[in-house]
Amino acid sequence: MRKQLRNIQSFIGFGAICGMLLVGNITFTGCASQAAEQEVTESVEIVEEESSEISVFGKVEALDAQEIYIDFPASVTEVFVEEGQSVKAGDQLMQLDYEPYKNTIEVAAVEKELNKINTQDSVQQVNAISSEINSLQEEKSLKQSYLQESNYQIQTLEQSLKVIEDKLEKYKNDYETEKTLVEAGASAEDNLKNLQLQIDGLEVEKQNTAKQLQNFKESTKLQITQLDAGIKAKEDERTQKQATNSRAQNKQILSSQISDLNIQNMNTKLNKTYLQENCIVSDLENAIVDEIKCEKGSYIGQNGASYCMKLLDTNSIQIIADVPEEFISQITVGQTCNVVPYYNNMLNLEGKVVRIDKRAIKEDGEVIVKVYVELSSKTDEIMPGLSVDVIF
Repeated sequence: MRKQLRNIQSFIGFGAICGMLLVGNITFTGCASQAAEQEVTESVEIVEEESSEISVFGKVEALDAQEIYIDFPASVTEVFVEEGQSVKAGDQLMQLDYEPYKNTIEVAAVEKELNKINTQDSVQQVNAISSEINSLQEEKSLKQSYLQESNYQIQTLEQSLKVIEDKLEKYKNDYETEKTLVEAGASAEDNLKNLQLQIDGLEVEKQNTAKQLQNFKESTKLQITQLDAGIKAKEDERTQKQATNSRAQNKQILSSQISDLNIQNMNTKLNKTYLQENCIVSDLENAIVDEIKCEKGSYIGQNGASYCMKLLDTNSIQIIADVPEEFISQITVGQTCNVVPYYNNMLNLEGKVVRIDKRAIKEDGEVIVKVYVELSSKTDEIMPGLSVDVIF
């Protein structure tokens, strides 16, 4: 309704001027001389020319804005600005304390390294088991060599057994010869008894030596069997340990990747253009503080991102004019216009149409099209939120 009244007032103003000009000209000329008719004609042409202007309601807006969020735990220790204040790039807006959050990042990095060390310790234990297996296998190879014919101890026992068997064979032969002599009465019975004693002794010695050789072989085989069992147990232990370590290593890799992502995510929250050391600063060349949503002593970012403030980019200021549908065909992109703020109708600023919406909307019962106007030169006379007349 306000915009319609503004347009109606402009129209009434132009009508009043036209009426005054016509009446003045007619009164002055009296009975309509040729000169008077010419003046009236010129006045009408002027009125028609002036009435071709379109004056519509407009609003000054900053099309670009920056909303500042903090998505990590922190406390606000100081607020340096107020709503509506102008700021420039690098100006401090708020001071924060987030040392505990930085410590959390450091702890996460240390825990990642500790997890890696623990996994490496497990791998070293497998290496120790492998060394034990190698030692047992070497001992087994040594024991197996004891069973070979070339082994010194076996050779010694077998040679002793051979000597005993040779002696035993000789004494048996001597015994048979002596027995023949005794039966013939050519030798004494005592000689035969002595040979029998020698034979019995050698038989015992042969049995003992053969048993000693057998015991040595069986004992060696038993030791090899025990070594095989020990090797098998160690190999099973190593296999189980390797499987456990493989899971631990895979878990460590995944854990390390998760840690890296968490650390990266935490660091990313700190790597914002508007964060410098412990301060929130403006990273817009020229801006206006539009909203402040936290105060000194506030705790922010505890349960997700906290909205702190909003900055309007003054470099993006444009005027959005509400052009009634019946006049939109007369507006083109690149067309120049005048912008007159409500607060000072003596101020006339030059502008240019930079965009026309491709849709019409209904506002306050009137169908309008949004037309975007950019001022030809920057000025502090125009600020977001002002109402203006835009004259095309």
